[in-house]
Amino acid sequence: MCRLGWRLLKGFAPPEWPASAGLVFRLTLTLSGRAIVVLANGAECEPLLHKDAAVMERRAAEVVRGLLAVMEAVGAREGVIGGKAKHRASVEALQQAVWNSPARVHC
Repeated sequence: MCRLGWRLLKGFAPPEWPASAGLVFRLTLTLSGRAIVVLANGAECEPLLHKDAAVMERRAAEVVRGLLAVMEAVGAREGVIGGKAKHRASVEALQQAVWNSPARVHC
């Protein structure tokens, strides 16, 4: 098992989730490459879905912390969180959370 995958999961997975070797394996493969920019897509395309906006509003600091961890893992210099301008509360929360970091919010 890759230590990087376990380290990232340990910091972000809720404690009630059991350790999943399959999840760690997929996460490890995903993060084994290199990137210049990491994109986090929070712009839901279904008109009745609002879970991404709700998570970004209520847990903005955790979203940004996860993005920064992935950026570090793949060597990216920039991170972009995509959202929709109509979800003002989530955009404002994210903008506060990315303040003074290499991440930014794009709507």
